[in-house]
Amino acid sequence: MPMANGTTNDCSIYLDPPVLLNVTAGTTSTECSDVAAAYGVTVGNLQEWNPSLGNSSSCSLSVKSRYCVLRFVNAALNVTSACIQREVAAPGYDCDQFAGSWGIETEQFIAWNPAVGPGCANYKLGAQYCVAVYGFRQPGLVANCNKFAMPNTTSWINRPCEIMETTFGLQHARFVAWNPAVKDNCAGIYPLYEYCVSIPNFKPTYTTPATQPPPTGRPPTVVPIESFSR
Repeated sequence: MPMANGTTNDCSIYLDPPVLLNVTAGTTSTECSDVAAAYGVTVGNLQEWNPSLGNSSSCSLSVKSRYCVLRFVNAALNVTSACIQREVAAPGYDCDQFAGSWGIETEQFIAWNPAVGPGCANYKLGAQYCVAVYGFRQPGLVANCNKFAMPNTTSWINRPCEIMETTFGLQHARFVAWNPAVKDNCAGIYPLYEYCVSIPNFKPTYTTPATQPPPTGRPPTVVPIESFSR
């Protein structure tokens, strides 16, 4: 797609019209006012970056040209330090839909981007948000934790808490007490998050695995208990 005549060449995001207005309804538009709203800018901004649009407030974009729609990305404030990927809020998506498009829950999205506020009240189109983390620690962790670990990313979804509790010799109640965001039903445990698995002076308790039959199929040798007392 060729660049519109005179469009700035130092833009952060370019658009090949039309712009998506609502991902659910599939509605689109080429109107300047709709495009500006979709990226959190003004019509004046669009006209400044794309002189071919003229000065009329009722301008529209040609589907045969590419336009600058966001010259500078507005980074969201207070993004978690565990963030490893940021993306601009996509046009046509509300907060829940944007989070879902990256395979994350809205509750997670808000935790990683606290500036969006409760219920995503401050979510803004055109702003940049964290959409992936590594080593994120949920609020409420026990203060004196001295060892953290991540869930097994291959089978965590089947037994999320049990795997960590077994590995580190933890009783379920203790694990939840140290990591309250996990919740008693383990609904709050996620891969690539870090969880507390030890505190000073804690002594893990490991469950002895059940005796397995010998590989030959022969019955196991039974040693009389009294033989150990001789």
